[in-house]
Amino acid sequence: MSKPLYYPKGWRAGPQRMTGKFYHDERHATYVERNARALGPELIVNGSFSDGTGWTLSTGWSITGGQLVATAAAADSAAFPTVGVLTAGKSYEIRMACTSLSAGGWKLLLEGGLNAYGDITTAGTFVARVPANTSGAIYIWANSPLTATFDNVSVREIFG
Repeated sequence: MSKPLYYPKGWRAGPQRMTGKFYHDERHATYVERNARALGPELIVNGSFSDGTGWTLSTGWSITGGQLVATAAAADSAAFPTVGVLTAGKSYEIRMACTSLSAGGWKLLLEGGLNAYGDITTAGTFVARVPANTSGAIYIWANSPLTATFDNVSVREIFG
């Protein structure tokens, strides 16, 4: 005789049946938040860095080979989209990859100085869900002399 399956309170087995806060997707064996917030369209122009357009770059920053590259970029230097993407009072999901980092550290700042991700000293993929207090840009900011590469920067408004 097999043992019955037990699920956490508010969960139930079944292909995408809604229960409480979550539903269980039997086919993918995952639990998904029922009221996950929808994301708006992409707001960053050239977040894939396919060419040199759409970004303002401080000395030591460049767009090369489909990536944003910081080569011994000075502390307190930055790269940011030419067109501001944030509107005060709205919330955003910001995703980006630091594909390599061999020196220094960086942080992700929002217009007005909000530190969305700070003091990062390793490569990886980063996701921040933050409110914008001020309209304007996002900044990939060098905390110290920085040698790193970045790719796939995405900013999307969170609805709901």
